[in-house]
Amino acid sequence: LNKPTANKFTITTKGQIVYTYEKLSGTSNFPYVLVSIHDRNNNMMTIQYEAGQDPEHPDYKRIVSVTGTAGRKLQFFYHTSSDLIDYIKDPMGRKVYFTYDNGLLKTFKDAKGQVTTYNYGTGSEAFNTYEDRKLASSKTNGNQPTQYAYNRNYGQNTPNNYITTTITDPNNKTAEIQYNKAGNPNHIAKNNNTVNITYKATQPDLPENIEINGKNTSYIYDNKGNLTKATLPMGVSYRYEYNTLNDVTKFTDPKGNEYTYEYDNHGNLIKVTTPRSASNFMVNSKGQVTKATNPMGIAVNYNYDTYGNIIKTQAPEGITVQSTYDIISRLLSVTNPNGHTVNYQYDNNDNMLKETFNGQHTQYAFDANNNLTSIINAKGFATNMDYDFDNDLLKEVSFEGATDKYTYYDDGKAKTYTDPKGTVFTYSYDNQDRLKTISAPGANPISYTYDAHNNIESVSNSNGTISYVYDDLNRLISTTDYYNNTIQYSYDLNSNLTAITYPGNKKVDYTYYNDNLLESVTDWMGNT
Repeated sequence: LNKPTANKFTITTKGQIVYTYEKLSGTSNFPYVLVSIHDRNNNMMTIQYEAGQDPEHPDYKRIVSVTGTAGRKLQFFYHTSSDLIDYIKDPMGRKVYFTYDNGLLKTFKDAKGQVTTYNYGTGSEAFNTYEDRKLASSKTNGNQPTQYAYNRNYGQNTPNNYITTTITDPNNKTAEIQYNKAGNPNHIAKNNNTVNITYKATQPDLPENIEINGKNTSYIYDNKGNLTKATLPMGVSYRYEYNTLNDVTKFTDPKGNEYTYEYDNHGNLIKVTTPRSASNFMVNSKGQVTKATNPMGIAVNYNYDTYGNIIKTQAPEGITVQSTYDIISRLLSVTNPNGHTVNYQYDNNDNMLKETFNGQHTQYAFDANNNLTSIINAKGFATNMDYDFDNDLLKEVSFEGATDKYTYYDDGKAKTYTDPKGTVFTYSYDNQDRLKTISAPGANPISYTYDAHNNIESVSNSNGTISYVYDDLNRLISTTDYYNNTIQYSYDLNSNLTAITYPGNKKVDYTYYNDNLLESVTDWMGNT
């Protein structure tokens, strides 16, 4: 935080993004407003204000425009004698409109002229109840309410569990969240899953340890809050070092291999060194990569338009890809190294309407909620989609007379799928919302079980059961099929697969270079 003048202050993030706030009126109660944002390369977005028209706040200002780093503007226009937005205009001249009723949003008209209307009940669709200014229950559309309960503990000797919130959803599933005095959650319990979190005493927003169903991950930070070490189960740890701009300068993987990173004076990445090689980057004054050279010395060059879009990519052997964009950075065309061009067209809501290549067209259509409703391919065949009016969930997909149908539970999980032959597959879930069974008429169901960490533990059908076993890092270490044949998997500290052992002790070994690229594969016959 820096305060260069009495009416201005800046906030600089760890990523060197600077937010500038200014008090645009001399009155003491006038708030500071955001006037600019700029990055480490001084690419700046500015926000312009004008005098407001709200009679209750005559000194307040309102946004008149937002100007991007390349000069593109969003312009704001207001209803007469009001600070309520009438419409917003983008660099293409497109407009979106807003109307109000007694200060409440009444309609929104998008750039295609489609109108969304907002209605506010007078007694009506949403019911919230409160206790001590805390939400106690929320009920919508006559459904069962979601209930909230709070239990405060103001004891001075209880840094944890300062407040407990219990949430019961309409399906009577309960979640309990406990918060510490800093307002951060330190215990979460839901559906037989528990998460316990402890925080660093000197940096109370940074978790020191997170335990999920008995598995611990610990974290260490520097004095700026940058993560310097993360230790996972089985002793697997990752280490990080930083420069004064909080950029990672060194990463050490669990096997002790080091990766280093170099930056220019603005903090742009210019070199990455792995345990075996290095890649280099050239960056322009805007922070855009103009040249990338890989460890083999192969260089690729990049050119940009005014708005930061890559318009030309040049690789060795004359390999060139060129692209064009409109003023709002929508891709209009791509020309490949063979000189073939694909063109794209859009509607005013930025949905792609047509894709053209070599005189052939693929066309797309969308509904008022911007859901894709049809695809007509270059041969003229159409795929059509239909959606639920209330929640936009996909109901049907049809192609050349064949239709797939879908239904859902109230919480949005898939309930049934009907294939084009009319076979209905029904899905059920356990109390943790995990897929439990898939059933169809005339067939035995497929059932699933899970371990305490939500990994699939078994899949059963009429043939029998396939079982799965995982280690403490949730890596698959064995599978056993219907006939009791077991395949085992081994890993190194970097989670690279090092061996697969098949029935009969037939083993395939894998080795890796220090940068985790595959080096060799050796089968049980000694073939490498």
